[in-house]
Amino acid sequence: QLTERVRVADLLHILQITKQSLARVLKQLIDTGYIVQVQGLKDRRQRELYPTAKGRELALALATPQ
Repeated sequence: QLTERVRVADLLHILQITKQSLARVLKQLIDTGYIVQVQGLKDRRQRELYPTAKGRELALALATPQ
């Protein structure tokens, strides 16, 4: 199930980093199965990012106070 969509452009704005910096990390997250990247439904130029179940687990683990 694809929920919790984040567009790459929004992520770049939030993190205030370059596309090149994000691309390195994003490729690793996609390759290791934490993130799925799909083409935008309304605009094919947009790239939408969705967490996988594995990605959600990691996010919850990182957000949980230790």
